[in-house]
Amino acid sequence: MDALKKSCLFVICLLIASVGAAQTVKVENGIAFSALTGNLYGKRILSYQFSIGMDYCERRWFDLSSNIGLVSKGGCEEVPYMDAFGDLVSMESIDLRFRYLTMNTLFRFKYAEGRWTVYAGAGPNLGVKLNTHFICSDSELSPIAQGNGADVIYGMDCVCGGYYELGKFQFGLNFCYPWTFNKVYKSIADAWVRDRTFSLGFVLGYAF
Repeated sequence: MDALKKSCLFVICLLIASVGAAQTVKVENGIAFSALTGNLYGKRILSYQFSIGMDYCERRWFDLSSNIGLVSKGGCEEVPYMDAFGDLVSMESIDLRFRYLTMNTLFRFKYAEGRWTVYAGAGPNLGVKLNTHFICSDSELSPIAQGNGADVIYGMDCVCGGYYELGKFQFGLNFCYPWTFNKVYKSIADAWVRDRTFSLGFVLGYAF
C-alpha cells in the first residue's frame, strides 16, 4: 500500500507540474450511473461526479487531456424479507457505493467547425478507494451484503463529447465509459465481480 500511495502521489505531482503547459483548464460536474454484474447490486445507482483537468499539446486534429475526479461505483438491490413461516414480510432495499479518486490521461481526436468542436478518445485511468457508503436496514443481512470493494482500480476511459467556444470560455458536454480491467467488489456470498459505470457531465473550460 505504501508503494501505491507513492505512485499516486507521483502521478498527482506530475499533473500539477504540467499545469504550466496547459492550454485549457476545465471543471466537469455531472452524474454517473453504476451497477455491478454479480448476484447483488444489479440495479443502477445515480450519483454525483466531479473532475478538474487540463488540455494540452493541442493540435488541429488531436490533443491530450489529464483529469482528476471523484466517482462512485456500486449498485442497489431489493431483497425479500421473510418471517419464521416463510411468508413475505417486506422488500428490503440495500445500497452500496464505493467512492474513488480517479486520475486519467486521454488522447483525443477532434474536429472543429466554427465555434463548435467535437472529440472522441481514450486513455489509461487509475482509481483509489476513498470510502464506502452502505445502507441496509436488516442487521442480519448487513454483514453478508456489504462485502469488500477493491482498494485500487485501473483500466481505460473511453470518452466522446463536444464544446462551444465563447471568447476564451468553453461550454460543453462529456460522456465517459470507464472500462475497469480488474474486478471491483466481493461479498461473503459472491465472487469478485465487475462494474458497469458511465457518466455524463457539463464542462466549463477556460483557454489561455
